[in-house]
Amino acid sequence: MNRNDRKEILGKLTLPTEQVREQVLEIFEDLCFAKRDKQDYFLIQEVYSAVTATWDGKDMPTMSDVAFYLDQAVLSKKTDYRKHVQFGYRFLHDQP
Repeated sequence: MNRNDRKEILGKLTLPTEQVREQVLEIFEDLCFAKRDKQDYFLIQEVYSAVTATWDGKDMPTMSDVAFYLDQAVLSKKTDYRKHVQFGYRFLHDQP
């Protein structure tokens, strides 16, 4: 198999954590929109509570997993996510 074929296959491949990560971030964004009039930042415990209340599927992440995915998003998508040491996580976009 040549590199181009491999890259094409890998581009179509859904990694095991990819769907979990996407759902965690979607739930977090929905939480931010739903509570936008009440608060801007959310503690990891609040985000995890939203995840456990609305999770769809069997591979529900742990609180540690949720924190990891949010930290990844903060580092890789600085225009979308923020983390404050004391106040928690924030999503920076208006409701779609």
